[in-house]
Amino acid sequence: MNPARLRIMEFFILHGTSTAADIRRELADIPHREILCKAARLDDEEWEEMKLHTLYGAEVLEDFNGVENIREAALYHHERFDGNGYIFGLKGEEIPLEARIICVADAFDAMATDRSYRKHLSKEKILEELEKARGLQFDPEVADAMIKLINTNEIPC
Repeated sequence: MNPARLRIMEFFILHGTSTAADIRRELADIPHREILCKAARLDDEEWEEMKLHTLYGAEVLEDFNGVENIREAALYHHERFDGNGYIFGLKGEEIPLEARIICVADAFDAMATDRSYRKHLSKEKILEELEKARGLQFDPEVADAMIKLINTNEIPC
């Protein structure tokens, strides 16, 4: 991979993880937040509603210009590299790079933090999950950048 492209991805990953809490605060008033924070398994109706959070997030970020393409990153961050994501079923490079980066950063955040339904995962388990989802859920280059950042302790877990 081009070293400059790798550094750009590393920057976005670091920036994405550092701003996740700020973005969550901005999204605090979105409709049906209780579904997003529910500890128990979602039923089918709640799952369909939960998937709409990408639309709500994009709407909230419509006029936010602190990070280039952040609206698109929010809108498409649950698309999967293999095309099995939601809402639009985009795949590969159809998904904006920022969204592919936020996808990995968001998954890392979910794995590295305690949740109401489980404790955070170990560094080894996080690395295993990133490797397993490489090329499926995650852009392989972005996953590799995150793995490198974890292995060099630039992102602690």
